[in-house]
Amino acid sequence: MPTMVTLSNKSELQNRDSVEILARMIYQEAGNQSNEGRRGVAFVAQNRHQSPNWPSTYYTVIVSSNQFAVALKYKSATQAEYDCYDACYSIANSMSSQTNPIGSRVYFCLESIVSNLNKSNGNGAYSGTASKSFTDGKTIGSHIFYS
Repeated sequence: MPTMVTLSNKSELQNRDSVEILARMIYQEAGNQSNEGRRGVAFVAQNRHQSPNWPSTYYTVIVSSNQFAVALKYKSATQAEYDCYDACYSIANSMSSQTNPIGSRVYFCLESIVSNLNKSNGNGAYSGTASKSFTDGKTIGSHIFYS
């Protein structure tokens, strides 16, 4: 597996291949999740990439403002982090043979955010600019995936 080259900012991702960009996003957003959770996050990006409602490349989908966090470097210089990135890269590199655990959902967030919303307003509706409802959500690990 390739090692993650340290980058100084997101704009340096533009010249990287889509597998590396996707792997960096999976690592940052779901590195601490199970492989199923990592695949879920990867498929959010793929679902957006394949939708006419979103940009047409993984790069533009992933680096669009306020969408995904992308790792510019390893979280720490440990074997566990190297192994984690390898697992994320493997998922990104084999998306066509991966099982999609989230269907057509195009968003995800921490399940704890939805729990807090349910406590505050009772319906799980997000009152931010996206105005999304989590009622069709699927929970995998600590993420909830929704449309």
